[in-house]
Amino acid sequence: MSPGRVTTARVLASRSRLVILRLLRTSGSALDIADIAAEAGLHANTTREHLQQLVDAGFVVADPEHREGRGRPRMRYQAVERPAASNFDDRLRSRMIDLLLASYESGQPAPPRSLDAAAGSQSQPSLKDSQLAHLELHFEDLGFDPEVEDDPLTVHLYRCPMMTLARRDTELVCSVHEDLARSVLAQQPGPVSVDRLEPFVEPHHCVLRLTVERSHDGSNSAE
Repeated sequence: MSPGRVTTARVLASRSRLVILRLLRTSGSALDIADIAAEAGLHANTTREHLQQLVDAGFVVADPEHREGRGRPRMRYQAVERPAASNFDDRLRSRMIDLLLASYESGQPAPPRSLDAAAGSQSQPSLKDSQLAHLELHFEDLGFDPEVEDDPLTVHLYRCPMMTLARRDTELVCSVHEDLARSVLAQQPGPVSVDRLEPFVEPHHCVLRLTVERSHDGSNSAE
């Protein structure tokens, strides 16, 4: 499992860190801890801990304030302006972060299929099994502990790396994860597509239901 991906998911699983990250992205200038804590409605020590996790994950940079005279300079924080992503995985994760922040701000779930454009046109021809393997690998790397079932065609997700946020905003987080699955499948041309994501069929168990297009009659049906 990729440590970077798990770190990303865990960092974004906190509502407070999302608030801080959105604040820094929209501030237009670097802010110190006092400013951030006041805007976010958090204690300064709590804000400092959240900022450190955002810095460690690469979302925020901290620089000492230039000052003359004695005393330790204050640290000022700003969101990282990421360069254009060069591959599908980076574009997809970046888009997922943008959707989370935008949806959190508006209070509305991310629109279905809104990640499809991120897949681009780098796909190579593949079969059903290649699509499923590709999907399973992505969810495994993100920390979902996936298990593919053939009949009916489903992916069982036994762990959510964003559980805390998913419990609070199930519709928002699960719509982003459903979009993620659609986009991963779109990267690999083939007959498999997403039907729906059923959240929390058990306390720590979600089910992604898939469909397979039958070429002989052009219809979609679950397998």
